[in-house]
Amino acid sequence: MTLIIELNPVEEERISAAAEREGIAPSELAKRVLATHLPQIGTAANTNGQGPVKSKRDPAHVAQVRKIRGKFAHSEPLASDELHRERQLDREREDRAFRGSQS
Repeated sequence: MTLIIELNPVEEERISAAAEREGIAPSELAKRVLATHLPQIGTAANTNGQGPVKSKRDPAHVAQVRKIRGKFAHSEPLASDELHRERQLDREREDRAFRGSQS
């Protein structure tokens, strides 16, 4: 699939600088960012064809979520709502952290 993305001058400068730091073309950097941050579908292969894409999650946060899952495992259906909200917050924190690291 080929995508054409219009970038403003600031975005263009940011992706060019980041790609230069990595020693790769801006298009390759964009491809890597997409591969890293798109949600998985089933057992989708990574961009190198080396099997499933593995999430880079903070181990401490993973442990916290597992603890919450255990806490709510035997409770009412509201438990899934709580877990869903926790996952959404986790995704938002990761997105903010990613955007912050790109500045």
